Amino acid sequence: MFAILWFMAYMNYTSLEIRYMNLHSQYTNLQSQYNTLKGEYATLGSNYTTLRSNYNSLQSRYQTLQSQYSSLQSQYTNLEPNYTTLKNQYSTLQSRYSSLQSMYDELESRYSSLQANYTKLNSQYSNLQGQYSTLQTQYTSLQSQYQQLRINYTSLQNQYNSLQAQYASLQSQYLNLQSQYSSLQGQYNTLYSEYLSLQSELRNVTSTTVIGALASSESYSMSIYTVPVGYVLLPIIVPSGYTATVSIQVSSNDILDVYVYKVSDYDNNEAVMSFSPPPSLYEWSGNVITQTIMLQPGQYFIEVQNDITNSAGATVKIQVTTTLMPG
Repeated sequence: MFAILWFMAYMNYTSLEIRYMNLHSQYTNLQSQYNTLKGEYATLGSNYTTLRSNYNSLQSRYQTLQSQYSSLQSQYTNLEPNYTTLKNQYSTLQSRYSSLQSMYDELESRYSSLQANYTKLNSQYSNLQGQYSTLQTQYTSLQSQYQQLRINYTSLQNQYNSLQAQYASLQSQYLNLQSQYSSLQGQYNTLYSEYLSLQSELRNVTSTTVIGALASSESYSMSIYTVPVGYVLLPIIVPSGYTATVSIQVSSNDILDVYVYKVSDYDNNEAVMSFSPPPSLYEWSGNVITQTIMLQPGQYFIEVQNDITNSAGATVKIQVTTTLMPG
């Protein structure tokens, strides 16, 4: 009877041990999958600490199961819900892994796009840096040109101020010369009226005495101050039937211009107001002029002019001697 009871107990123990081994095998397999999934999950940043704690707890219960048969049934009963819980955790972890994998793939795609944008931006930056260096060189050159232009501007401003002062002085001289010209024009008009009157009186004169007096009246000796471009007119009349030998001596410290022309050319000259002499029979230029000329019957002017290149007035010495001879 005891043998039968022992055999039945042995058979129950064996059956329970087989069920335990099967469950243990399933546990071991699930534990291996769990460990594999735990490693992948740890790589992706999962909560490895919690799963490790559960594993240590199962390991402790497994060791206790080997040493204490009496608690095997209880451990088996407790292990089954733990298995179900672990399986659920595995499914949850696998779902989270898939979700994290999708997030990783998306992030990798965004990273690749960002890497391409970075490469493009870096190329643009290098190009912009080259343009900046070129612009910096141009700026330095432009700044140098600006400084030089500023110096030139200051110099030009000084020249302008000096020229403005010269202009004011020249304008004052011009107004003074214009006043003198108006006065001289009045004198000329008076002299020309006298000349016409004298010419009328001389038309019937034939005596040698009058001719001699006329020659003496056409000889001049004077020292006169002339402004720039100022001039002196000396009339010479050669009666009909006579020729005249005219000796001209003019001197000054400045350049002088001497012209001899007919009165009729002077009267017809449109440029007289601009101080330009009419077409001349003779003309000379210099500091000292000594000339002797022959004139046929007619009316003439000898003009002594302060040269246009002179910037100041000049004192002019004039000596003109006229000799009339029957011709």
